Amino acid sequence: MNKRPLPCALAGFVLGEVWMWQFHGTAALAALCLAAIICFVIVVLKKGGFFMSATSQSMSLLNTLAATYNPGMRLRPLPVMVVLCAGLLAGGFRCHIWNEYKDNLNLYINDRKCIIEGQVDNMIEKEYSCSVVIDRLQINGSRQGGKLLIYLDEKPNGPIGSYMKVKGRIDSFPYPANPGGFHQKSYEEGRGVLAVVKEAELVEVRFGSFLIKDGLYKIRQKAIDYIRKHMKEEYSGIGIAMAYGEKDYLTEEQKQLYEFGGISHVLAVSGLHMSLLGAGIYKLLRKAGLGYAISVTASFPCILLYAIMSGMSSSCLRAAIMLCIYLIAELKGYYYDLPSALSFAALWLLYEIPARLFDSGFLLSFGAMISVGIICPFLFSVFQYKTGHNRLRDSMITGGLIIVFTLPLSLYFFYGFSVAGFLLNLVVIPLMTFLVPLLFAGGMGCFFLVLEPLVHIGIRLSEWILKLYDILCQTAQKFPLSYLQAGYRGPLFALAYYLFLCCGILVFYLIFKKWKKKAYFMIPVMLFCGSVFVHCTGRNDCFLTMLDVGQGDGILYHTEYGEVCMIDGGSTSERNIGQYVIRPALEYYGIQHVDYWFLSHMDEDHVSGLKELLKSGYPVNHLILPIRKEKSDKQLELEELARINNTKLFYIKQGDKVKLKDSIFYCVYPKNNNTGDENQNSMVLLLNTRHQQILLTGDVEKEGENEMIRHLKRYSMDKDKEQILKVGHHGSANGTKEELLKTFVPDAALISCEAENHYGHPAKETVQRIQKSGSKIFYTMYHGAVEIRLGKETSYLGYGMVK
Repeated sequence: MNKRPLPCALAGFVLGEVWMWQFHGTAALAALCLAAIICFVIVVLKKGGFFMSATSQSMSLLNTLAATYNPGMRLRPLPVMVVLCAGLLAGGFRCHIWNEYKDNLNLYINDRKCIIEGQVDNMIEKEYSCSVVIDRLQINGSRQGGKLLIYLDEKPNGPIGSYMKVKGRIDSFPYPANPGGFHQKSYEEGRGVLAVVKEAELVEVRFGSFLIKDGLYKIRQKAIDYIRKHMKEEYSGIGIAMAYGEKDYLTEEQKQLYEFGGISHVLAVSGLHMSLLGAGIYKLLRKAGLGYAISVTASFPCILLYAIMSGMSSSCLRAAIMLCIYLIAELKGYYYDLPSALSFAALWLLYEIPARLFDSGFLLSFGAMISVGIICPFLFSVFQYKTGHNRLRDSMITGGLIIVFTLPLSLYFFYGFSVAGFLLNLVVIPLMTFLVPLLFAGGMGCFFLVLEPLVHIGIRLSEWILKLYDILCQTAQKFPLSYLQAGYRGPLFALAYYLFLCCGILVFYLIFKKWKKKAYFMIPVMLFCGSVFVHCTGRNDCFLTMLDVGQGDGILYHTEYGEVCMIDGGSTSERNIGQYVIRPALEYYGIQHVDYWFLSHMDEDHVSGLKELLKSGYPVNHLILPIRKEKSDKQLELEELARINNTKLFYIKQGDKVKLKDSIFYCVYPKNNNTGDENQNSMVLLLNTRHQQILLTGDVEKEGENEMIRHLKRYSMDKDKEQILKVGHHGSANGTKEELLKTFVPDAALISCEAENHYGHPAKETVQRIQKSGSKIFYTMYHGAVEIRLGKETSYLGYGMVK
């Protein structure tokens, strides 16, 4: 511990942060200080019964591990406790200050506009708008910590570093309204941005400049524009992300392709880029015969300037800090200790912005480095595996270990992981040594017009490499089990997973202890253990989720046997509802295909998301439509999309049923050969499960509802089952009449609509009728998506007051 205090300090810092995230306020901080003092005193006095016994046992275990990693190293309780307590208090105090920043900003979150002043920290220009991040805040003349995000219609007339005054309404970032939705609050807080300014009016811009940062911003923008102009559109967004860290030009299809291929890490500026630039320049200068001092001095500015230019993401800063420590160690002739460098980088980043602890980029970057720099050497030592004899084999084992040990993070943030990734990376990473310099030089070509022919050759070569990446990812997708969509897993899963993995490794080691080639089977054994555990902990309950699609309908039904049904899926208020709401929700639940997709009628607010998924090739086995005497152009177009997607078409009418393993869909309406208004002829389904009856009414109202009620009376309503009603036509005044509420007496009613829509949904009189029937009401505009767990006891989970 005397030689490696930083890992222990980091452990304490993280514990202190986690405590203060869970329990806010001065009382929580005081409790943390008291706990640190008590632990320290117990260790000093060597009294404390169980606590001292546990400490001794922990020290013995840590000494065993440390001796395996670094022979001769011995940890002592007192130094460990001193460093741990110091880190604990530092983390607690820093997080307490951060929480105060947020609490102070919350005082201004209301409908009243404020005068906000601050210094421009960053700008992102888009075609019709500009987003600006400001810090050094003053709100109504009062100083505040943290940063704010401001959306403006055009770029302010001033460089980065200018002082800006705006008038606007401060609001918090929304939580995701749907399962699998983008968590903007967590993402922005990971960048240090605590709130957003809406309805912003630019009052004043005063000159002031971070000369270096503003100059790099302008260089970066010119380079990005040059690449967009001279590179093919399908590759320019990827090239810009790889070379300059700007992901706004990536399409969702490109992100998903690289994610499924397991190579999405190349889209972020990280250690690979930094080593190519910083370490590459350093090694070139050393080979040229220059001394350590000159080589390090020349490399340092390149690393720092590139980190600033590429946006200073968590992975980028981690790599820059560790590389700078490496160069200092080279200059001074010290041993470069990776665990200490990694811990120093983590402490630096977390002290600057404590919310980074929950940022995906931070956790995945450090998780991968812990796997490579700490876990790999430890396992190689235990299994007596010698590296260096076969680089391909070493790369495969290391890549496999990264996948195994970062799997819980992948499931937490992305709901799946790429099995084929470690094979693709054997090709992708070596090519990055050529691709990144080519892309960077391609962007810089705008400043060296004399060399433009050479720059264009480099851009063409980059396109060929990127095309190869696309081919590799597309080929990998065709193989079964190349990507496992296992669904969301939480922190408790991660803890249980690592315990299970450790047990699996221990059992394998003890059984094959004397086998010399046991190390070669280390990765298959861990992949098997991990896959078994993921499969055994998958979700297999019965539930129904009404998604928050704005002004529209979209309902997901999942049975205990894994059968998946969708009922409608569209919106007129939200764009790309399939891409941003429906598909992420399916991925969140670990669903890789839809067995039956029921479509009530052809209105856009019920079908737009389905069309998106069919166009993208998402597997939909059966599409079920109501029988129509005459098919509209919209229906013919949809049916053609379904045929292209190899989706089977079925048509049902009143009296038909679709039987699943543990439930039945009865078609209550419409009759055969119906014509006329789409809403009046919406498909109405009665879903019968073991413990619930759910009436799904589409947009039916008026005469259609009356006809539906007459047929509904033929079905026996089981009073012992929970009755759930999906209110027709978003709660319009012309639907859900008293007769329906007497025929089907709901225990709960679901209304899907957008807040403040111009249709007036839901109508007051409709809500009053439902309330009078004694039913609970759940609204997507208030509760977000509503998940109903359909067990013996029916439970309802709303995703929060999100709008």
